[in-house]
Amino acid sequence: MSRVVLFTGHRIDAPDRPKPRFPASHAAHAAQAIAAAIPDEAQIGLSSAANGGDILFLEACAARAIPCHIILPFPSEEFLRRSVATEAPGDWEARFRRLWSNTPTDRRHILTVSEGANPYAACNDALLVLAEALGTPEVIALWDGQTGDGPGGTADLVAKARARGWPVTVIEP
Repeated sequence: MSRVVLFTGHRIDAPDRPKPRFPASHAAHAAQAIAAAIPDEAQIGLSSAANGGDILFLEACAARAIPCHIILPFPSEEFLRRSVATEAPGDWEARFRRLWSNTPTDRRHILTVSEGANPYAACNDALLVLAEALGTPEVIALWDGQTGDGPGGTADLVAKARARGWPVTVIEP
């Protein structure tokens, strides 16, 4: 079985976020911590591709030639608008485009989510199912340990992974 590393994590905070969770000033440190947390034996990476933790994880895998699957809850241009090219400072859009275009099409997954369903929760569920199908999963989470904003967030995926008995490595943003 392949050793699969599933990543979940916070996006970069908007400048006006009332309570900081992952400020842009922490991105370089987070990138180093994420890269260090990826096991040497990792064979497959899995993540979405939002600004912040997701992109940092995908870049760390690319630097080590670890093939990754990317799952998006929307078509790529809509995802870019909603989850990448936001008010967060940084060159996240260019980084997303580079990662997305360099990922083979058979490892790029765009979900079709039914009307009224939470697309982010559906994305988390798809990540969990694919991780299990591909091998022996473990999770790296760039997470502040808080409950979050509901289904589809980092806390939600961590809880579901732990319920499956998967190892979870938490990195404080």
